Amino acid sequence: MVKQYEEGNIELYFNDFANEKEVKQSFANLKPGVTAEQVQSFQTAVSGLVDLPAAYAVVVEKTATPLKEDGRSKPKPAIF
Repeated sequence: MVKQYEEGNIELYFNDFANEKEVKQSFANLKPGVTAEQVQSFQTAVSGLVDLPAAYAVVVEKTATPLKEDGRSKPKPAIF
């Protein structure tokens, strides 16, 4: 079954070596179909604005299963 894109965001992670932790910055309203090159360019641009070195980026996409004609979604099988 084909899933429909609902929303997405990108999470950029930076290394804070002085405090021995990782810092996450999220950006919402990501359009569908973003390429790896676009993510890399965005991460590079944001990295140029902060003092912390970039670690990695994660794209999070939320999808939904389309409704059947009667307006109900298909039931998911129960797992016991």
